[in-house]
Amino acid sequence: MRIPTLILVLFLCSCLNSADYKTVGFNKMLVNFNSQIPEEYHIYFVIPKFSCHGCLQRTLIEINKYSLPRDRTNITFICGVDTLSLDDFREKSEIMYDNKGLIEQLPFELANLTIIKTKKYRVIDVIPVNLDQIEKLINNELFISLRKQS
Repeated sequence: MRIPTLILVLFLCSCLNSADYKTVGFNKMLVNFNSQIPEEYHIYFVIPKFSCHGCLQRTLIEINKYSLPRDRTNITFICGVDTLSLDDFREKSEIMYDNKGLIEQLPFELANLTIIKTKKYRVIDVIPVNLDQIEKLINNELFISLRKQS
């Protein structure tokens, strides 16, 4: 009886893909904010504690340029930098400050800013945004896709 059970467990574990461990790790962090990955399409902008502030400011300018107040229910900033003001985004997004260093414990690569896309309670994409990719990744298409999915 033990061998079939062991085989079943190993089979189920082998079926887990990378999105599953990302979903579990991200949801584990969100629980600390009394939140969870929603069913609706959602974009999280995650800013780790150790970020290049110049790069980050440039990225935030691009996000501010394309985001609208109607996007608020589908965009969340999770910021590990307590000195960074996100006041310009209060009408356009939810904002959570990570004072416990939970961002750095996420089970995937982080950049100065990382985009995490979710839908149907799962992480569907994790995109580290580096300085040379800002215009390529933070553009009108990102927000149009957000509005189409909602």
